[in-house]
Amino acid sequence: LGRRIGLGCTGLSDALAMLGLRYDSPKALAMTEKIYSVLRDTAYASSIELASEKGAFLAYTPEKEVNNPFLSRLPENLQNKPRRNIALLTNAPNGSMAIIMNNGSSGIEPCFKKEYLRNVKVPGTNDFRQFQVYHQPIADCIEAGGDPSVFVEANNVSGEMRIKLQATIQKYIDHSISVTTNLPAGTTKERVSELYLQAFKEGCKGFT
Repeated sequence: LGRRIGLGCTGLSDALAMLGLRYDSPKALAMTEKIYSVLRDTAYASSIELASEKGAFLAYTPEKEVNNPFLSRLPENLQNKPRRNIALLTNAPNGSMAIIMNNGSSGIEPCFKKEYLRNVKVPGTNDFRQFQVYHQPIADCIEAGGDPSVFVEANNVSGEMRIKLQATIQKYIDHSISVTTNLPAGTTKERVSELYLQAFKEGCKGFT
């Protein structure tokens, strides 16, 4: 009845770094907002165009969408119009895709680590092989004459900044977002509770 789809992005951290922006900076938040506003507006405009050709999703009921918090934030020219899809956007973790992309950043996650050891199971056995893994976009940055210090490892991004970035994106995503906030060993339950509360107050639909 609703024709749900889940458009999203991957490699946000690398894209920001390639623009010379640290993942945990106010300028990165501002750029992220621009990126996701374009994603949202383009997706909704396309769904409205499809509805004019093929009809709205079967459960479309205009009166139920009045004062909807998410839909009310759309540009005026995209409000109160039939869509082909009840909801269109999400952000998946994209971990496997990141490996395929020669170890780029996944989803909206920061660079996991600049280099690390990965255990890979040998097919048909219970044995593992160990590989040294490098974050390829850093090597690309150095080769292009850029400043690799703009790449920030996940463990060096504060919980508060991770939530601020997720909350910024959530304003433009109608489903939930898959992202993990990394915390150091020994983090207290009280600290975790504070972060969950911050995520709730800032409008995140989920928090891990």
